Amino acid sequence: MKKNILDALKTISLIVVLMILTGMINGLPWWSFVIPVSILGVIISYRKWNVPGFAVGFIAGFMVWLMANLYFDITLGGTILNKMALLLSLSKITLLLFSGIIGGVLTGLALYTGKSIVSERKTQSPV
Repeated sequence: MKKNILDALKTISLIVVLMILTGMINGLPWWSFVIPVSILGVIISYRKWNVPGFAVGFIAGFMVWLMANLYFDITLGGTILNKMALLLSLSKITLLLFSGIIGGVLTGLALYTGKSIVSERKTQSPV
């Protein structure tokens, strides 16, 4: 049980580091963090870490997107998030949660996809 928790913590920290590094590269689209997270999923499969792919990716992505939106809301005085919430007819909290869910789903699917690419190749037999 402790090994599973340790593997999950390693994976979450790696995902956060990869997403921060990807966000630092200018000129890439907003969804570009999906590529290194998928590569991380492949690495996790090769290292044989016992990590629930989607759940760990979802939690990491949700937290990073939620915290990033909170940071930008605080530093910009809340103007951008208020305008977006008004435009979409949502409350500010709902918009924060919704953006966190989108980031979590994308990160979870990317990690799961990376893990399943390797496991599919391992289970296929040569014809």
